[in-house]
Amino acid sequence: PLFRSLAVSTSNRNFEGRQGPGSRTLLASPMTAAWAAVNGRVADPRELYATLEVA
Repeated sequence: PLFRSLAVSTSNRNFEGRQGPGSRTLLASPMTAAWAAVNGRVADPRELYATLEVA
């Protein structure tokens, strides 16, 4: 694999190895990071809104 691990983070710092040796960090908004955690993949959080019913 290209990287041993990939992290989605809302921190304002991004440098090589911050999340551990051989890892990479994707900086994201809180909504994007939460949606990635729910989906298990990095995804556009606007997908969530498309699934919600508005009363």
